[in-house]
Amino acid sequence: MAKQKVKKMDSEKIKKKAKDVLLNSGLPTDRPIDVTLLAQKQGYKVYEVLFDDKDIAGMTVDSDKEKSIYVSKQDNEGRKRFTIAHELAHAILHHKKLKKEKRIVDYRKPLTDYENSAELRREIQANMFAAELLMPEHLTRKFWDFKKDVDEMANFFTVSPKAAVVRLESLSLI
Repeated sequence: MAKQKVKKMDSEKIKKKAKDVLLNSGLPTDRPIDVTLLAQKQGYKVYEVLFDDKDIAGMTVDSDKEKSIYVSKQDNEGRKRFTIAHELAHAILHHKKLKKEKRIVDYRKPLTDYENSAELRREIQANMFAAELLMPEHLTRKFWDFKKDVDEMANFFTVSPKAAVVRLESLSLI
């Protein structure tokens, strides 16, 4: 994933919002989060589906009839967890856009492929929020201090090694 700049204030607000969501969820914060249960506590049903378009990773729907997060049934558990957290980020951080458009569809494409700066910014924000939910800073630092192994960290948090590396880099641990 290409490193992208987000204003310092924005990244701090995003981290704080993710921490607040975790703390207010009533779920344990001393181990990796059950992100599906967290989404349900936020009012979203989570479905695993086969998308017609293989380039779709996930989708958030928020309408009068439905509040749902859809993830690809074909993805591995780590990818599904990240997608759910990413979609939940859109629901929480970008609720005005979601309420207006009723759905946000996320495609599998690198951040460098986004030409619209507002869309790119939303994707970066959703990724930051998802990383904070899945690999909370306090647990990531504690794990890394104990065992400096990317693969074991990825297994512990049920994320990809790539996501673990990005998180460690964002915290200046590697």
